Amino acid sequence: MPGSGIVFAVAEVVIFLAAVGLFAYNAWKKVLLIRQGKPEWEPRWDRVPERAAAVALEVFGHSRLLRDPFSGPMHLGIFWGFTVLFLSVINFFWEGLSGSALPFTDGRLWYHLSMNLFYAIVLVALAMAFFRRLVTRPKRLELTCEALLILGLIAGVIVTDVMLDGARIARHGAAAPGAFLGAPMASVWLAMKAGPRCLDLAYAASWWLHAAILLGFLNFLPFSKHLHIMFAPFNVFLRSLAPKGALQPIPGIEEREFWGAHVLPELSWKMLMDGLTCTECGRCEERCPANQTGKPLSPKKLHLDIKRLLVQEGLKVPGAEREPIVSDEWTKTDEVWACTTCRACETECPVGNEHIEKIVEYRRHLVLTQGSIARQPQIALENMEKHSNPWGLSSSTRMDWAKTLDLPVFGKGAKAEWCWFVGCAGAFDDRNQRVARDLAAVLKAAGVSFAVLGTEEGCCGDSARRLGNEYLFKAMAEANVEVFKKYGIRKVFTACPHGFNTLKNEYPQFGIDLEEVAHHSQLISRLLAEGRLKPVKDAARRAVYHDSCYLGRHNDLYAQPRTVLAAVPGLTLAEMPRSRDRSFCCGAGGGLMWAEEHGERVNHNRCKEALAACAEGAGAQDACVAAACPFCLTMLSDGINDLTQGKGPKAVDIASLVAASL
Repeated sequence: MPGSGIVFAVAEVVIFLAAVGLFAYNAWKKVLLIRQGKPEWEPRWDRVPERAAAVALEVFGHSRLLRDPFSGPMHLGIFWGFTVLFLSVINFFWEGLSGSALPFTDGRLWYHLSMNLFYAIVLVALAMAFFRRLVTRPKRLELTCEALLILGLIAGVIVTDVMLDGARIARHGAAAPGAFLGAPMASVWLAMKAGPRCLDLAYAASWWLHAAILLGFLNFLPFSKHLHIMFAPFNVFLRSLAPKGALQPIPGIEEREFWGAHVLPELSWKMLMDGLTCTECGRCEERCPANQTGKPLSPKKLHLDIKRLLVQEGLKVPGAEREPIVSDEWTKTDEVWACTTCRACETECPVGNEHIEKIVEYRRHLVLTQGSIARQPQIALENMEKHSNPWGLSSSTRMDWAKTLDLPVFGKGAKAEWCWFVGCAGAFDDRNQRVARDLAAVLKAAGVSFAVLGTEEGCCGDSARRLGNEYLFKAMAEANVEVFKKYGIRKVFTACPHGFNTLKNEYPQFGIDLEEVAHHSQLISRLLAEGRLKPVKDAARRAVYHDSCYLGRHNDLYAQPRTVLAAVPGLTLAEMPRSRDRSFCCGAGGGLMWAEEHGERVNHNRCKEALAACAEGAGAQDACVAAACPFCLTMLSDGINDLTQGKGPKAVDIASLVAASL
């Protein structure tokens, strides 16, 4: 150890403890900022094995990051490089304190070879990162001095460690086994023809420089965009394990004087934690249908607004005046209303951030507290309140679509295994009424025991809840639950993914525990597997399948609709480039089916992709776009007609394709 060993050791201990103490202090201040949020509606510390598995897969395995073939391995290399090299950090401070390496590492081949190997991995990954930031420059990434500084600090940690390793080897006159980077560095020191005294100085300078970068980087973290390094494992561990499609209710909604979130403490602590955890990677933006069609919404900005306002306001006593988060300065109302709740952002986020809950909390405040909502969705809400359907048609006409079908009705004494929840689209929309009649034909052909609720069925409430009117949703949900209980209904199916998601994932919040809730793609797939349905007519056409957001990303149903299509003779199933959990939204979710859209229409963006897929391969001359959602069917039909002046392929529900082949 150069100089006085005692002075060196004392200085190291004092500096190390001061740096670690300062880091702990600033990290705790961030925790205190998070604790200003309100309690969560669900437990976040339960099901520990499941949570731990998610951390292993997504944090240590980088499963979401690896969806990108370039940046995924790059981040994985840096992450695991530093994870493994943490042993070298321990060894580094121990050597500075004691004058010798840890006994189980000193001169050991496994140690020097593994450390040097991971030095190289990190350096290659850093070269990729610099290339990506400075040359390819993806649109979702912002080139900032801070980002380059962080990359430089990471490089500095590695380079100074190699310098230190080389000085150590040069001082002792023998290369450590496996030190394929340290040995060349030792040659550099020796080439300078430095004597023992100079080599001691080189070692000391390298040691202190390495320590300064390590401890400086540590204390830079709580103030940098790399704050996610601290919070990401906890954020992934503490994420919601409720059904993905379920929104939280408002506890004690009748007793409240205000609803939703207007200032930061009205968000939950997990929502505030999301803001501090955001990596600013922009993966959410890249998949967001609103953002990609020129709308003002940026899912990334949604969290950065929380982070920046949280840091700006700091700690305040409860009840102190706060700056509104939904405002012209931070998250604007246009951003709040642009979200289709498609869940693409949450599917892509590598650190477990939850975007939709925040959007809905903001909408609840705007709708219930401020009474602020655009005219078109307001009309839909009024129609739901008066007539229990967004079209505003009399609820007494809910069964007019089935006048000639003689369907069994629970209210008329029918007993059945399944309740068919027809839904508002199937009951009132001309296009989807045809789908409902086709589905009825399929069910009868398979001998399914089913009945409908008739005029006692009400709107499921999906659009009301996602537009922020929790009061209205609660009323409609409770009304339907009472009807289910009245007839002892235990099994329900529906052709609408929005209704399916609401009945399956959200109605349990209102005191009903149904034995099974199925989407019609699941039921038809099951009937085909059991041999109760046997399509025989050759379709001789190409079907390009579109994944509904609420069937796919919200409920992980990807195989069943494809199984149904594959069972139709002569039907060639084709995929769009954006499919399954990376499917692009049709634009109708989140209640936006009832809202006016400005700029490029989301359904036009999707339909251009669908039309291109229809034009390729076998069966293109009579291609169709297949869907399993009434909202998607409407948006795809309208979009294709807009783009082709009514001369393009048809959008068809999977039930209609099966019915035509029976």
